[in-house]
Amino acid sequence: MGTEHVKCLLVALACACAGTAHAAVEFTCGSLLAPARDATSAVAYFAVTNYEREERELLKITSSAATWVRLQQNSVDANGVEHSWPMASLRLRPGQTVRFSLQNGKHLLLEGLSERLRPGMRVPVSLQFDGGGPPVTLLLVVRTSKQLQAGPPGCAAAASSAD
Repeated sequence: MGTEHVKCLLVALACACAGTAHAAVEFTCGSLLAPARDATSAVAYFAVTNYEREERELLKITSSAATWVRLQQNSVDANGVEHSWPMASLRLRPGQTVRFSLQNGKHLLLEGLSERLRPGMRVPVSLQFDGGGPPVTLLLVVRTSKQLQAGPPGCAAAASSAD
């Protein structure tokens, strides 16, 4: 089990043990694609699971590494032209896992980067879900495209699934 996986799980368990109404939301396989040297934006991939009995909705995403952070969706039309647009929302049904991966076009877009991101760095992203609990922090590991295609250890299934 990776360090990021353990940290996210501990945060979720701490919230549950404290008796808060915060969702037990778990993030795994968090990776951020190392951007080109002068890039002002970067994309990240991860999986998120809702272990609560109630649906949870993402309310807010922030990161000290970027001015703006949002969920995006890419697709290719019948003419082979790629299109990208912001996702309207993220709602997780009880027990549902949603994967943001190269294969399904879903990703987290960080714009207005505050510094150059290099492979091996860890970038914090805070995600606030409904339910009144504190934000959950996901640590994204910056990886090269070759590392990202190979997938983080233990995440090969998540990287190939298209939820």
